[in-house]
Parts: sequence; structure tokens; C-alpha cells
Amino acid sequence: MVLIVKIFSVIIIIYGCVLVLRPKILKKIVEEMKKNNNIYVINGIKSAISALLVVAAPSTRVPWIVFFFGALGLLTGICMFLFKKNMVERIIAWIEARSTQQVCVMGTVAVVVGVLLALAA
Repeated sequence: MVLIVKIFSVIIIIYGCVLVLRPKILKKIVEEMKKNNNIYVINGIKSAISALLVVAAPSTRVPWIVFFFGALGLLTGICMFLFKKNMVERIIAWIEARSTQQVCVMGTVAVVVGVLLALAA
């Protein structure tokens, strides 16, 4: 289970680095999410990964950190399924409207979360 947490933390770190180094890629990701309701597929994958983090938390060195980020991801995943379509579209529009600097900050936060997960595992 610890290996699963480490793999996901590396993926999060890589995603954060991509956002920092190429912030315009976020717009491409959002465009892809808007096609054919892919947001719900992506959200389902995120929810499943978050559930795995929650299940794997007790076997890690610092379980509360892994549990916190897993529960947070699971909560946001459930909320996205419960929101109405227009609310989801407004969230997507808000993400699209972020400046390059704000996307870099998002990437930095993702790197920090990935490192925290890696160290906690």
C-alpha cells in the first residue's frame, strides 16, 4: 500500500512540475475535460485514487497526512458529482480564467502536496 502512495505522489509531483514549466497546458487539459463530459470520468478517477489513499493511510509512516489529502480529494470528488451542470461549468470557466502566474502557483502547491505525500509514505 505504501508503494501506491509513493506512485501517486510521484504523479502529483510530475503534474505540478508540468504546470510550473508549461502553464499553458492547463488550458489544454481543461479543453479536453469539457469534451463529452470528460470531467465526470476524470473526477471518478480522482475519487478512486483518493479512496485508495484513504485505505492506504494506516500503513504509512505519517498516516494523518495521507488520510487528510485522500479525504480531501474524496470530498471534492463527491461534491463535483453532486453539483449541477452549470456549477461545474462555472468552476471550469474559473480555472480557465487563471493567469500564468496563478497556474504556476497551482503547480507549486501540487509539487508541495506530492512531496508531503512522498515523505509521509
